[in-house]
Amino acid sequence: MRLRYRLTLLIGFAALLPLLFTAIAASRIANDHHLSQTRELYNKRSESLSVYSYVWFDSHLKGLSLATRLFDLGSLDPEEQEGLLHLAYRQFSAVNIALVATPDGQVVAGPVRATELSDVTGGLLEGHQLVSADRLEDFIRRVPLFETQSGGAQTAVGQPYLPDGAAGSVVPVSIRSLGDSGHIMAVELSLAELEKQFSNQAEGGVAAVLLGQDGVMVGEGGTLVNPRTTALFSEGLEGELRYELADGTAVLAAFSSVPSFPWRVVVAVPESVATQAGREIQARTGFMYLMAIVLAASLGLIGARQMSRPVVKLKDAAFEVAKGRLGHRVEPEGAREVVDLARAFNF
Repeated sequence: MRLRYRLTLLIGFAALLPLLFTAIAASRIANDHHLSQTRELYNKRSESLSVYSYVWFDSHLKGLSLATRLFDLGSLDPEEQEGLLHLAYRQFSAVNIALVATPDGQVVAGPVRATELSDVTGGLLEGHQLVSADRLEDFIRRVPLFETQSGGAQTAVGQPYLPDGAAGSVVPVSIRSLGDSGHIMAVELSLAELEKQFSNQAEGGVAAVLLGQDGVMVGEGGTLVNPRTTALFSEGLEGELRYELADGTAVLAAFSSVPSFPWRVVVAVPESVATQAGREIQARTGFMYLMAIVLAASLGLIGARQMSRPVVKLKDAAFEVAKGRLGHRVEPEGAREVVDLARAFNF
């Protein structure tokens, strides 16, 4: 192998091998750090959504229970009961149905609901959803009742469900008033506001859902959070996990429980999406290393040529002398050692 090529390889190995190890280590460190930050981000997003869900439910339940803590609904006349229902209905736009029922579920006042389109477009009931007769009957069947008929004011939250024709899920809530009558105020709470908050967090292939005991109640899980995967998120646990879908897609998920409620918030993302930035880092590192190879090879060839050219001239001069041209001389050039060698040859 010619000297210039040996010098080029030597320079290349000396310069590029440490750079290669450094690039691989830096790429892995950057990728691991990014993946760790991504997981932390999804954990924080899951925790913030669980806190938001708790605060939203808690504020509505406390607001609705204020009136029932002051009165025994059973002691009020029908007109007063209707007034109380209208007050609760208009105070919260998330309330679509409000009624007063006996402990056994018999409706004695109300229901207050929007039945005509004109009611919710510019009327007193603007902002509420239309409720058909079938939807009202379905709600009455789902109203959670209390097992005991004594004690102070209590709140019971039923299972979320999606009414026919509704834009989103709702949850039935019962609030028992003070007194011995055991009367309750039952309301249907729309989860549309929660749905909007979860939708804002679900972008770029991310799924953000609120899971109830019967599956997804808020948000769109798509293929990432489906009936087969919901069992992975145990009630009362918080953390993160990795699992694979039926088609082999790897998914990273962070989940946390909603305080005081048997619900979980799940934020899931395909692993390919979560690690995309890491792959971009590796690709850019590889490109920069390729550019370093080209640059090192170019500089190595130039340097090796400069170092080998005087040696080649000495070799050619030796052949000239061997042919009998004893007066042939070499012009000294290059490194000091090579110049000394040329002068010695000339001497």
